[in-house]
Amino acid sequence: MSDRAACEPGSPAGHESAAVATSLIVLIGAALLGLVLVGLLLIAVAYRWREGRLPSANPALPATTFPEPRLQLRPFDDLARLRREEDAKLGPKAAIPIERAMQAIARRGQDAYAPLVPPQPRLPKATP
Repeated sequence: MSDRAACEPGSPAGHESAAVATSLIVLIGAALLGLVLVGLLLIAVAYRWREGRLPSANPALPATTFPEPRLQLRPFDDLARLRREEDAKLGPKAAIPIERAMQAIARRGQDAYAPLVPPQPRLPKATP
């Protein structure tokens, strides 16, 4: 089918007609609007129908019935117990107390994190 056959009579050759099917656009718009309204109506009916049938997931409680949070009953005792446990774990492994070790590192100055043992000299690569 040629391009000229697709054009309406009276329009320039090779161009489409500028006419718009307004009634078709209005009909499609009305159908979409009707579909949206029917959907909203169905949702509203379903919500009203189920409203009295389902138990509430969160029953409303007065604010005075909420208990106070009890994460730690004796926080100072818990902290002391934790420190005793950590000291017991660290005690046999540490040769000197941590404070003395920190002072020894601080005395070394800029070379505090330099290797304690100098690196081994590298052998030159053999050339064939």
